[in-house]
Amino acid sequence: MKRWRPHLLLIPTREGTYYIAVLLFVLTGSVLREINLMLALAGLMLGPVLLSLLGGLISLRSVTIRRRMIPVARVGQPHTIELFVSSGRRRLSSWLIWINDRWVADDSARTVLRGSAIVARLSAKQTVRVSYRCLPQQRGRYTAAPVEISTRFPLGLVRHSRLITAPERLLVLPRVGRLTPAWSKLLRPLSPNGSQRRHPQHAAQGDFFGLREWRPGDNKRAVHWRSSARRGTLIVRQFEQPRHQEFALLLDLWQPLSPTADDRAAVERAVSFAATLIGELWQRGGGRLTLSIGDRNCQTLSAALSSPFQQIALERLALAQASADVDQHALVRASLQQAASDATFIWIGTRPTARVPFAAASGDADTPARRQVDVLAKMLTFNAHGKGLDDYFELDA
Repeated sequence: MKRWRPHLLLIPTREGTYYIAVLLFVLTGSVLREINLMLALAGLMLGPVLLSLLGGLISLRSVTIRRRMIPVARVGQPHTIELFVSSGRRRLSSWLIWINDRWVADDSARTVLRGSAIVARLSAKQTVRVSYRCLPQQRGRYTAAPVEISTRFPLGLVRHSRLITAPERLLVLPRVGRLTPAWSKLLRPLSPNGSQRRHPQHAAQGDFFGLREWRPGDNKRAVHWRSSARRGTLIVRQFEQPRHQEFALLLDLWQPLSPTADDRAAVERAVSFAATLIGELWQRGGGRLTLSIGDRNCQTLSAALSSPFQQIALERLALAQASADVDQHALVRASLQQAASDATFIWIGTRPTARVPFAAASGDADTPARRQVDVLAKMLTFNAHGKGLDDYFELDA
């Protein structure tokens, strides 16, 4: 906690400006015309101005503020920030204190989060808790600007304000959407080795899942005879199959030097789609994920799907910055070196024309050409530019 800076900003309000103008008119007329009655009136009118100056100064003196919040927010979801306002005076209360808080994005000074609160009365030696809610619209890291407290107490003629520097950081994670049934249908046929084949029901592996009708190739031991007799057709028991599939997610965040609104929207859709996929894969449980982000600095991380890994991956996505110099070759090589040979590769690009440069890495000793051909044959490719993700991914309005 830091105390307020000693400087004080005084700004006359609109009402105060009118009042002071009338006061100056009366004072000038009394001096020029030598009218004692008008001079006495000017003296009386000067009293409220002095009272406003002194009252506001006393009201903001020895007032401190500290924040309490969760340092991680998400795009499109309201985030609550609590403010604890304390008075260090032994006597006299403070009245009508306005608090204005701002957060500025580290990568863009024009991206600002704003919030405000009001304290009607702050007694001596008292701490009051107030809060405000902000709605982040842009992912990234934000830094708290100096908090401003102000008051127009007691007569509303002068606005007193003070600033405090209370360094805080806020990380805004990408927006998370919903995967459509088309995505589940696309991913369902993929076995742990990435090939498409049917799963025979030879054994009752895993936990009991439900009942369904008989299909050719089902194990006769899985038949549920009571249900079959009741429905008049063969009914088999269905069991969950343990999944330990590995995924490799490649995110190509390309953006031209002079991006349009569509280019920026494509980047945000790609990041949101990747964040949604990571959350979906984490909920499935088991397996491993290799995440390669092609931005200003190509970065790759690979680990078993877990809650800490998901948090780290979302933080990387929140801070990823699109660039016109994304090295696709390095992105592919890094992913092939980290991912297993049986991983399911998913490519998410933002270029108007999707292009995956696997052939450029054929000379790498760690990524043989044969493996690249296999990866290219089974890879799922998505383009966030235009409507390339509409069939598989939805964002809340």
